[in-house]
Amino acid sequence: MRSQLLGLAFGLAVMSAVGLNAQSEVKRTTKVEVKGGKEITTSGCVDRMGDGRFTLTGVGGEVQYVLVGHENMSKHIGHRVQVRGKATDLGDAEVKTETKTSTKVEVENGPDERSHRTTTTEQKGDVSGIRYLSVDSVKSLADSCQ
Repeated sequence: MRSQLLGLAFGLAVMSAVGLNAQSEVKRTTKVEVKGGKEITTSGCVDRMGDGRFTLTGVGGEVQYVLVGHENMSKHIGHRVQVRGKATDLGDAEVKTETKTSTKVEVENGPDERSHRTTTTEQKGDVSGIRYLSVDSVKSLADSCQ
C-alpha cells in the first residue's frame, strides 16, 4: 500500500513538472463589418473595452455604441468626440463578425501543438444586443470627458 502511495505521489510530481514546462499562447482577433444601417451623427466619450475594442459612452458612462471600422480611435481615448457613421440599431443593417483564435502550446520535450479556429456570425435587420456604429468620421470636441 505504501509503495502504491509513493508511486502515485511520484506520478503526480512528474505530471506537474511536465505541466510547468509547457507554455501556451492564445491570440484572438475580432473583426466586425457593418453594411447598411442608418446614417447618424452623435457625440460622446471614447473608451477602450477590455478586449481592445472602442466604445462611445454617454455622460453617465453608459455605452452607446461599440465603434467599428475606424483604425485610429486610440488617439481619441478619454476625449469627447462627434462621430458620423452607420448605426446598426436604427434600421436595416447587416453585421458580420469574424473571430480568429490561434493557440500555440510549446512543449519542452516534444513538438509544439498549434490550432486555428475561425468563427463567423451574421445578423440582419434591426440588430439587437450589441449596438455597433460603423465610423466614417471623427471630430474632436474636447480633450476630456469632464
